Amino acid sequence: MSDTSVQNEPDASSGRSPQTPSPPDNAVRDDKPSAQKSAPARLEECVFNDSITVYPDQPLPQYNKGPVKAYAAAGRDKAPAKLFALICEDHLTPRTLKAPNYVSILNPSLVRLVGSGKIDWAPQGRERYCFIYEDNLGAPIMKDDTRGGLALKPEYVLNAVVRPIVSVLQDLRDKDLVHGNIRPSNLFNGGRKNFDKVILGECLCLPVSYDQPAMYESVERAMCAPIGRGVGTLQDDLYSFGVTLGVLMRHFDPLEGLSEDGVIERKIEEGTYISFLNRDRFSGAMLELLRGLLYDDPNQRWNLDDVLVWMDGRRLSPKQAARRAKANRPFIFNGEKYIRPEILAHDLNKNIAEAKQHIENGDLEQWLSRALEDKVISEQYHKALALTEESGRGAGYPERLVTRTAIALHPEGPIQYKSISIHPDGIGKSFTEAFMQKRDLKTYTDFFNAYFITQWIDAQSTAVSDVSGLVNKYDSLRAFLRQPTVGSGLERCLYWLNPEMHCVSEKLAKFHVRSPEDMMYAFEKISKLPSRPALFFDRHISAFLSTKDRKNIDPYLHDLNATEPYKRVMGEFKTLATIQKRSQMEEFPGICAWMYENLEPVYERFHDRKLRVELKRKAERLISGGDLNKMLMLFDSPVIYQEDNINFRKSMRYYYDLERELATHERSLRDESSIGIETGNNFAALTSALLAGIIIIASIIMATKSGSLF
Repeated sequence: MSDTSVQNEPDASSGRSPQTPSPPDNAVRDDKPSAQKSAPARLEECVFNDSITVYPDQPLPQYNKGPVKAYAAAGRDKAPAKLFALICEDHLTPRTLKAPNYVSILNPSLVRLVGSGKIDWAPQGRERYCFIYEDNLGAPIMKDDTRGGLALKPEYVLNAVVRPIVSVLQDLRDKDLVHGNIRPSNLFNGGRKNFDKVILGECLCLPVSYDQPAMYESVERAMCAPIGRGVGTLQDDLYSFGVTLGVLMRHFDPLEGLSEDGVIERKIEEGTYISFLNRDRFSGAMLELLRGLLYDDPNQRWNLDDVLVWMDGRRLSPKQAARRAKANRPFIFNGEKYIRPEILAHDLNKNIAEAKQHIENGDLEQWLSRALEDKVISEQYHKALALTEESGRGAGYPERLVTRTAIALHPEGPIQYKSISIHPDGIGKSFTEAFMQKRDLKTYTDFFNAYFITQWIDAQSTAVSDVSGLVNKYDSLRAFLRQPTVGSGLERCLYWLNPEMHCVSEKLAKFHVRSPEDMMYAFEKISKLPSRPALFFDRHISAFLSTKDRKNIDPYLHDLNATEPYKRVMGEFKTLATIQKRSQMEEFPGICAWMYENLEPVYERFHDRKLRVELKRKAERLISGGDLNKMLMLFDSPVIYQEDNINFRKSMRYYYDLERELATHERSLRDESSIGIETGNNFAALTSALLAGIIIIASIIMATKSGSLF
């Protein structure tokens, strides 16, 4: 099912179309004759929505987004002829829920989304999620945007970059969409070497800011692992935009040779503007724009309205950059000297044992009170120690202590626990990546149970948006972990944290299932395979369905968790029938046939053999109709079970009576002294009665003959 398409076709298909368009001229080809006798087999073309052909053997590396690769594509009918496709990675969840917002933006300075959804990806023989874009981008204006600069003139940058990108940011704001991918290598010249207006590349195939170099992210977001930076805000886009403008206009690179951690430390020490542009001298309006966009404090940074006012020619009052706390003497840790609490907080995880020692012996507290002299940080630090003590000194105590200490030292920074370094709303994508790559998930279960979120919220200097939503999210995670039943556990955490995640059940490994309806179509295809599994559901499918729509499965979770086979079968039957009915879906004869083969434990519940045979015959006749609800009614009626039980109890009573009579006879046969007596008595009585009758009759006859009867 395609999420977004110019034609809104009902489904994606694979294979060669009878009207396959010619490959676009932007594809990377190798036209040299082969020295071998036979050329290698060409990869099968893939068709999306019956109107777009994707060519897996024609990559377009200039459009790659990190691990997500781009391929040439061509459209027909209403679809543009020249396209490219981005094939998403399963462990890096694409922003599928934002595709409708994106496709509604019609701005020539933003690459146009033509379609999105699943595609049968021939190279792997399974479904993958893809985004299809119109290929009118040309070449990126910079290939390596982490070093150097273009030294473009401010007037040129204003018209060619600032005006078009600001118009895009306005549209993104109106659609509640964060781009998260603004940098020179994602700005394109539209196919013109001397471009007069850039085109901003796509942003949906990866989590927000995943592929963004640290220099284009604020200090706090750059400290997070790329996968854990969270959803971001428009202020983050404006910051990236400011850095991009500086790189395009600067002549010198003051950060040359620094690692990403070095870039972060330089930003903390000097501020973003000075660290990036201290060797270039800008003047006038462009200087004002750069300073406004590159404030490290997001509350002081220019917002989009400020930029629009600036573009109208109005001067804005300069804002004073907030000063970061700085100690008057260094703190020695792990062989390094620290005077900034933010940098120390970022590095505490590098040596847990030494950090614990400094905390417990009072060295850190002494440094905070005497060298840093920041009452707010000191207060947060003592709260962190108290919270850690409340949770006990059991397993994981040193890691919890260091994590809470880091939050106190740098509340705006990421939450760092062992290998996790995330913004609180980035936990979903981070957990998904770890789950899909089969890493040790105990770190995440410990993280969920440690419940750092309340300390992080309390430590923020400004109000946190949607506090209740964050708290409820982490409360739910702990509740899921306490319930090991089907529909809960780590699988439920996965889909609860990441609503854009597709179902990763092994039973659906070749399908990209993102909704209950997708699952039904996948099961219908699986039903025709000779190697289909015995049952439909597993822990992943149950958790996935419960997250997507609880009404479909939650009423039947008790049955799905039962030990009795017939209850599990009926739980699956009811769930599938509910999805078909509530979604008003078409017939599924394959699923009906599959379910028919699983009903043996249900038949065994009936005591009447004739009833079993009759039910099987009725169910078999309903298979071709594909209506799960009609088939379910055969077994889900209380009346049929009541009648069967009543007849069974009657039969049991009759059988009991027969057993008693048999027992009575057996007891009498075991008593030898009484054997034949009752029979003899009965025979004697009968004989006596017979003789008496004969005598009486004879007497009457004789009396009649003698005439003396009366």
